[in-house]
Amino acid sequence: GAGGLAVEIKMQLALDGNVLRAGVVDQTRMLTDGFYRAAAESALRAVSRESRCTPLKLPRDDFEVWRDLVINFDPREVIGR
Repeated sequence: GAGGLAVEIKMQLALDGNVLRAGVVDQTRMLTDGFYRAAAESALRAVSRESRCTPLKLPRDDFEVWRDLVINFDPREVIGR
């Protein structure tokens, strides 16, 4: 069942790679599906300012390319298909 829990997170980043804003793209499903909500909250924690993953190490010269990102958190990529 994890295959249907892919979560898209839309992020806005600062020049130093810190996350300014992050939100779940599919807000309707977040409100109506408890399993999806749990996966989405986990994905949001992964990109939060308090995460060990931030700041993201991205090339400053390409800031205009990566300042607004949508990242897909897909459990199938972790547990195999």
